[in-house]
Amino acid sequence: MISILICTYKRPALLKTCIESILNQNANYDFEIIVIDNDPEETAIKIIEKYNGRIKYFLQPLRGLSHARNMAISKASGEIIVFIDDDEYADKNWLSNMIYCHKKYQADVVLGKVEYEIPSTFPLYIRQSSYFKRKSRITGEKATFNDGYTGNTLVKRELFNLRTPAFLLKFNHTGGEDSEFFNYLLSKGANIVFSNDAIIYETQDQQRLKITWFYKRGYRSGSTYAGNLFQNNNAIIASIKLVYSIIGGLIFSFILVLGTLIMPYKYFIKMVVKLANQFGKLGYVVGLQIESYHYNEIKN
Repeated sequence: MISILICTYKRPALLKTCIESILNQNANYDFEIIVIDNDPEETAIKIIEKYNGRIKYFLQPLRGLSHARNMAISKASGEIIVFIDDDEYADKNWLSNMIYCHKKYQADVVLGKVEYEIPSTFPLYIRQSSYFKRKSRITGEKATFNDGYTGNTLVKRELFNLRTPAFLLKFNHTGGEDSEFFNYLLSKGANIVFSNDAIIYETQDQQRLKITWFYKRGYRSGSTYAGNLFQNNNAIIASIKLVYSIIGGLIFSFILVLGTLIMPYKYFIKMVVKLANQFGKLGYVVGLQIESYHYNEIKN
């Protein structure tokens, strides 16, 4: 049995598209779909009711992705857990390719490919931005520190027994709970690999029209990176690595500034995110975190 988990918050139309893409998979596997609604108003329930019991629905009134993900795991009955976000929909061969990669490479975790779908109505500086070009991965390539995410991910159920809760509650309002969890699994020797064939498509919503959204995302990413450094190293080693990371990040940011002057549409957003990332690293050190993170803003 495979359990496919979807955590959702106030995005019923996108959730419906996500569910339909799962139900239409070219896959001969037994699977269940579990939806965790993180909205106390239960905005997802009208969508779920249309499937006549085919979808398992649970309300998690405690806000935050860690709360939602931990509940989803507790409700799952499968030996294999697969995460997909409510603003994503899957290629028809997505699940088959996930399972194939899991078996071929004896993987504890498989990180699938995410392709961004940007509406044609969005401005050029978003549609043409290099920010939306993810690093190319080869199927079977091993993941390293800070590579993990839950937007398109297969995990062996037994790994969630390594600690309780699996996703730490301190990340509920800042994001980064998934990155921290997979770093933890790496420290325990888990075999985490990429699949370039298990593809999902992420729909960009109206929040991506705000430059502040990109800044906040970059800041939180930097803060999470710094936190993971100090969690996995002693203070001296972590401090040295953080300094090198900030210096390197600032140099790259300066290059992006020059690139923005030449090709603003391509590099502007990436420059904003990269600069914010360095501020986030410094912010972690001095205790400045952005905690007003709404559920549907948290992405990996």
